[in-house]
Amino acid sequence: MAGDQYKMDNPIFICNLEGEIQHASYLVKRILQMGDHTKGYSIYEFVHPDDRPGIEGCFSELLTLGDQGSIPFRYRIENDNYEFLYAKASLVNTHEYPEPVVYITNFYTSDGVELFPVYDSYDNLKRKYQLLFENNCDATFVIDLNGRFLSVNDACVTLSGYSKLELIRMTFFQLIKETYHTSAKKELIRLTNDPDKQNNTFIEMENKSGETVLLNVTSIPLIENGNTTGIYVIAKDVTRQTRLTEELMQSQETLHAVLEHLNVGVFLYAVKDDMTLSPFFEVNHIVCNTLGYSKSELMSMTLRDLYTPEMFQIVLNQRSRLLTSKNMTLKSYHLHKNQKKIPAKINSQIITVNGETMVFSMVEYQTNSAKIQAEEHRSRDPGKNLRLIMAEMDINTAELAAITNLSQATISNLRTGKVKKPNVDTAKKISSALNESASRIWPDLPY
Repeated sequence: MAGDQYKMDNPIFICNLEGEIQHASYLVKRILQMGDHTKGYSIYEFVHPDDRPGIEGCFSELLTLGDQGSIPFRYRIENDNYEFLYAKASLVNTHEYPEPVVYITNFYTSDGVELFPVYDSYDNLKRKYQLLFENNCDATFVIDLNGRFLSVNDACVTLSGYSKLELIRMTFFQLIKETYHTSAKKELIRLTNDPDKQNNTFIEMENKSGETVLLNVTSIPLIENGNTTGIYVIAKDVTRQTRLTEELMQSQETLHAVLEHLNVGVFLYAVKDDMTLSPFFEVNHIVCNTLGYSKSELMSMTLRDLYTPEMFQIVLNQRSRLLTSKNMTLKSYHLHKNQKKIPAKINSQIITVNGETMVFSMVEYQTNSAKIQAEEHRSRDPGKNLRLIMAEMDINTAELAAITNLSQATISNLRTGKVKKPNVDTAKKISSALNESASRIWPDLPY
């Protein structure tokens, strides 16, 4: 049983004395990019050919001396690219295997950085992160309270240009531009000290090729047994949307024609000094077709007409924040002409047209299939689900309490996981306000 526990609680790699792989833990396979099926393969398929004699020699010493040893080797990342690593090797006799096996643990880089954090259990790690990470099309990762990467998904590799192995050696601060370091560190401290907080902001990153990428970053605390243990982050690449807006504004004479050829919904409306609402200055056919209005109808409407009265108060707060940040991406909804709520992902920017301050919004309306897919990838942790949805919608605890007529304490306790099972009425109020099914937030409850 000791061998079982060791396998469960530690990043570990097990092979026999001939190098045939018997077991590789989930985290090891993900970070070392080994694939899901490793049993029956040889460890020598993953290391530099010149390092095989040294590894075989280490195994011989383990068999002779019955002690622990350190194995230096070059691990194959891809093709002919290798990463130099150290690992601890121990000879173990266990009832699981007919002959002695080698437990390889404690992986370090050449500069002494440990690759794998200690997690509570293999099962918990797999349950919590596999679907959320591997199936998310946006860059998704977890950092510890010092900003060091603990886990990253494939989209993060694509966005940054770094391999998973390279990212695990880095901190989040090494990826982002230096001008954002101070604000990012302050935000990390704020999220660490108050698990009821969330953050939605924009940060510039420099990828491995040296290109600048503008990210919309949503961050929520990871809470284990009432304590913040890390930060869960979703980073959306909004570089294209920003550049598209800049290009459109440079050719205002063709603006109306260009907007009709975009495959996303577009709104353009003025922001007055007294903060009163102006009718829409421009909308495109995607908006008209999705919301069921003619263009002439929409051009006589304002932002107020697209939301319920309760939600509109939050929209006004968000617009005030937009005037400060100049750029905002969030999930929300728009009301169809028949008053049905249509889920939407909205990217809004402050622009200037003919000297007038305006809001330019690009809207991706969510289809039923996309919403079903999102529900399938939701965590089993209801507190985390609620925090993430609120962060994506840029709604804080006080705002959600106001539109649901619930107390801030009730919302806070549900967000932080202190209360995991709300009553039916509370669950319905919250899910309705967020335009989500209750089962997506609380997957284990029958409502």
